[in-house]
Formats: sequence, C-alpha cells, structure tokens
Amino acid sequence: MKLQDSSEPLDVEKCDLSGSRFNDVNLSGTVLDNVNLSGTSFSDVNLSHLKINKARMSEVAITDVNLSDAVLDNVNLTGLRINNACMSNVAISDAALEGMTIDGILVTELLAAYNASKNNPAARSLMLADGERPTAHPHRRRRSQPSRRASSG
Repeated sequence: MKLQDSSEPLDVEKCDLSGSRFNDVNLSGTVLDNVNLSGTSFSDVNLSHLKINKARMSEVAITDVNLSDAVLDNVNLTGLRINNACMSNVAISDAALEGMTIDGILVTELLAAYNASKNNPAARSLMLADGERPTAHPHRRRRSQPSRRASSG
C-alpha cells in the first residue's frame, strides 16, 4: 500500500506494518500505544516531546534524533546504542541497569562508587555532590599569597 501527499489522519488498529518506510512524514501528535518498535531505525528525526508507554524498543538504532523533553515509560531498550548525543537534563529512575555503560564504564559500578563515597568523607570531598563545589582541587597546591602585613614606619 502506498500513501503519498495525504494530510488525512490515519486510525490504524491491529495491523502489521513491519518493514514499512516513512520518509519526509509529519507524525507530530501521533499516539503510539502498545507498539513493537524492535529493530526500528530512526534517522534525522524530530522526536521532541515524544511520549512512549509500554513499548518494545530493543535493538533500536537512533541517529541524529532530537529527543528533547521525551518521556519513555515502561519501555524495553535492550541493546540500544546512543552515540554522540546531548544527554542534558536526562533523568533515569526505577530502571534495570545491568550491563548499561557510559563511555565503557558500567553504570552499576559508577552508582556503587558514588553510594560508597557518600559514606566516606574523604572520597566525598573529591566528588561534586549535592550541588556543592569543592573550594580547591585536592591535588593542586595553592599559590602562596604575598604577605599583606602593614609595614611599620
């Protein structure tokens, strides 16, 4: 089936659209509910304000995609690869993180180190925690300041 140069909304239910291609298409305001997106490729796509709930998205390829203000809830992202991405203000909660890495470091190990440092004041002073910033880098020497004594005379 080919649909071209149409502006009519579609109401698609209980269909197998696997292998379909969408090129130069406006899907803003589209609702995807209980959808299998496994193996799907998104390239040069604006997905800002995207809201996905209860979707299977394993082995998805995302390239040059805007996901600002997107919400992914109860989503399987097994095998997802994110490269050269802006992750500003990303929040991840209540997630299975086994095997997840950031720049090759296991996230579970990063979180374990962070949690251990919260109970270790010496380690905590090396980390930026709770919005506090250390006053000086612990391995740099302070430059000696000239004496400000009042001269007698």
